[in-house]
Amino acid sequence: RDGLLNRSASIASLSLSELNLLFAENEGKSGGEFYTPKDVNHLVTALGLRYQPKSLCDPFAGAGNTAFSFSNVSKERVCIDTQEVNKDAYFQLIISRVIRGIKGRDFFGDSLSNPIYQKNEYDLIVSFPPFGMKIPKSSREDIYYSMGNEWLDVASILPESRSDWFITLSMLS
Repeated sequence: RDGLLNRSASIASLSLSELNLLFAENEGKSGGEFYTPKDVNHLVTALGLRYQPKSLCDPFAGAGNTAFSFSNVSKERVCIDTQEVNKDAYFQLIISRVIRGIKGRDFFGDSLSNPIYQKNEYDLIVSFPPFGMKIPKSSREDIYYSMGNEWLDVASILPESRSDWFITLSMLS
């Protein structure tokens, strides 16, 4: 029976890896923009585990690999919430969560205009901003005034091509 369970887990894991590749191909991405390398996820997980989080959120989850890496190594079961604006990636999050048996919720929506991490308390926020994303100055101002985040004062001087910094600063409180 244990052998069958281990074999089923391996099949599910391989299926999930194949699904990740299909999504990357369908998105027209090479993997670097949409999927964070495993080594980077391991580093973020190692740093984040020092805080012994019981709950965490990834507001720009993509495929969920960064946030879900905490479920693989944490001694205690971590509640992991994610938010994603891309519909295909959102459905991939749901499938990945079910296959891996990860506790938490997946939210569909824009983390800049409607961030769930501000409505809920989390022990840790982990994320990689969507590099290369351009946010027009008018949208930045709307976000700035709706969030009331003092860190975004710094972001006002950044050019539109530096939206990765704007997104990172928006997550600070």
